[in-house]
Amino acid sequence: MSGKIFWSIIVIVITIAIGVILTNNFGRQSKEVKEFKIRAFKYGFEPNDILIKKGDKIKIIINNSDILHGINIPDLEIRGNDMVEFIASKQGQFIWYCNNYCGEGHGRMQGKLTIE
Repeated sequence: MSGKIFWSIIVIVITIAIGVILTNNFGRQSKEVKEFKIRAFKYGFEPNDILIKKGDKIKIIINNSDILHGINIPDLEIRGNDMVEFIASKQGQFIWYCNNYCGEGHGRMQGKLTIE
């Protein structure tokens, strides 16, 4: 009878240990949000080039210097005025554009997001 109790305790301890290990590993996968502040002004962004890694959690905050600007990254289906948040899910180079018409140079107002 004591042999059954011993092995039952061993199984319980191993089960708890596996649960603790899995919980800690899942917690480590939750990365902090990487925040970028972009100044938007008539016909430009500063910075206009951002480099991130696939899987990163991203928050882009747009500070407008003059009129309302925004950001549109069509290939990633991301669009917003003051802020956008997303997880970088695919690698490549993606052009972003201002999504609010701001005058003659509006079509030239763009930046580049590179996801490695």
